[in-house]
Amino acid sequence: MNSAFADTQKRRPSAATVASNVPYFGFPFGFIKTKVRYLTLQYNDPDTRVSGITSFRLDNKDLVDSVLFTLANKAGLTPRGDVYIRKTDSDEAKKTIP
Repeated sequence: MNSAFADTQKRRPSAATVASNVPYFGFPFGFIKTKVRYLTLQYNDPDTRVSGITSFRLDNKDLVDSVLFTLANKAGLTPRGDVYIRKTDSDEAKKTIP
């Protein structure tokens, strides 16, 4: 795993999308949006030469933060702002050069 971070996006539920297309002169259903929280992981497997990005939808912010912290610590990632990354050899070399 190369990096991991939490992401929040506003999405319109499918029921609101359908309701916004039904002619109704009351509530504007097109404006209904919910917050969806994701845990996004970037990975690279040198054995199979497969790399990519995947996301997991989780229920709430506390769960996302807990899973992110635990997974990043077990994978040996270091925090850089809101993102956890795997430091490369060049990053370590830059730290030792004065």
